[in-house]
Formats: sequence, C-alpha cells, structure tokens
Amino acid sequence: VTLKHKKGNAVELLVNLCPWEFKYCDGRAGDEDVMPSADRNIFSSGCTASDVSATFDRHSGNETAGRYVTAVAACPGTQDPSGDRSATFSISARTEAVSTTLQLGHGYSETVGINEYSYYAARVPPNSGSFAVAVTSIVGDPDVYISRTIREPTVQNHTWASSVYGSDKIYIMEGDPNFCADCDYYIGVKGGAEGSSFKILVQVRSEQESLLSFGEPQFDHADAGFANLYVLPFEKKPVDETIEVSVAPFFGDPDIFILLSNGESFVTPSVKSFDYATVQH
Repeated sequence: VTLKHKKGNAVELLVNLCPWEFKYCDGRAGDEDVMPSADRNIFSSGCTASDVSATFDRHSGNETAGRYVTAVAACPGTQDPSGDRSATFSISARTEAVSTTLQLGHGYSETVGINEYSYYAARVPPNSGSFAVAVTSIVGDPDVYISRTIREPTVQNHTWASSVYGSDKIYIMEGDPNFCADCDYYIGVKGGAEGSSFKILVQVRSEQESLLSFGEPQFDHADAGFANLYVLPFEKKPVDETIEVSVAPFFGDPDIFILLSNGESFVTPSVKSFDYATVQH
C-alpha cells in the first residue's frame, strides 16, 4: 500500500486486517470491529507529510489472507504554513495477481518496457451506467486490453481493446452485454516498440456525485441528455483568489453549470438552476 502526500496537513496511514470469515469489518453482524485506528492496526506510519509505503508479503512473514482495510487520518494539531488543515494525497495498492488497484477519477502514471505489460484492476460500483478507461500517451504508443474474467488481459485474450496510435480510450456502456456494475475489471497496458510512458485514468457514470480535488483532473464521459455531477469542497478563501473550473472535451460539446452550496444541502445544478455557467455552441 503506497500513500503519496501532495500538499497540506500531515496525515497518518493506518492498515488493519479483516478476516475473510467476517461479513463486515466494522462490527456489524456481531463480528469484531477491525476498522483501522490509532490503537487497532497492523501498520501505522505515524504522522507524516512525506510519501509512505506498507508491505505485507510471505518473505517478511507478515502476509495473512483477508481484506487489508486502509485508512488515512488527518493528524490533529498540524497544519501547513498557510493555515490550511486539509490534505491532498493519492493512495494505491499492489498485489502479485494484479499490479495496481486504480481509484476512480484519479490518474496514475506508469512506464512499461518494450512489448511488456502493466496490469491494473478497477471496481465499478453499484448503479453505475458506464465504465471508461483512458490511457494518455506521454512517450511511445501504449495499447489497452480489458477483461472481467482474465486477470492479465493481453493482445490474444481480452474482451475490449484499443490499439490506435498514441492515446487510447475505451467506453463500456450499460447496453454492452458484457457490462456489469458492482464488478471488477482487469486492465492490461502494453508498451509499444520503444516502450511507453503514460497516464491511466478510469471513471464511471452514476447517479452519485464525484468529488473534485484542486489541481487533479478527472476523465469522464457524459451520455447525450445526461449530466454528470461533481462537488468541489473548499474552505473560505481570500476574496482575491480565483477558482477556475474547466472542461477539455475529447469530442462533443459539453457545457458547465455551477451552483454554490452552503455545505448543509446539495442542489443539482441544471440549465435552469445555476450561479455560473459556460454555454458554447
């Protein structure tokens, strides 16, 4: 498990083990509460504003079958020089079976050798209407292969693929006979003839809003006539600070509608209800 601290408040990485026989990890159904905390963990990084990793493997003797529940806790009484008590970070997990577990809406940068593969997994939550994978080429010509049943999809074994020159995008829509919500998807990215460096991003469309972070782009797909919802939380800022929200379309003509909220209730912005909008035709 790797946590990369980007800015802001110090945080603590906590990991605890939830046995497979537990139906829930938080004490429901009569099982022991094993959610990670300061006094209930198998790993604690302590408060840090640096990158940190935790490894569990058979070589070190601390590998046990089960679910590794991970928490990132804000450290009380700490703040960055600006007085901001929030923190921005990314967290990823690797296993032997699939190299990297991707977080929806958060990009992950990688380099892969000549004709070699990097493998990923992403879980599509319930009630999702589509699943999209974008691989943006930085160097070389990476290709993308996806499966729900093959943990390491390849050129020969896959369900979905994109092998155009440069960047690749795959949309798996609800009407696809192989689409499944509340399921795992396995992704293989193959390096080109000279190897490849790229950024991979996965996203879904659902009825739930997505959380935006300052400076962290998200890749998404909006079906015709539907709106994707996002929330950008922020504390009170100086009046001379500008907040910019932008959309860079790959295709189509998306419009932005923004509605301010007091944080106590959430109202969906629309073409008839907004505080700010950019409409381009």
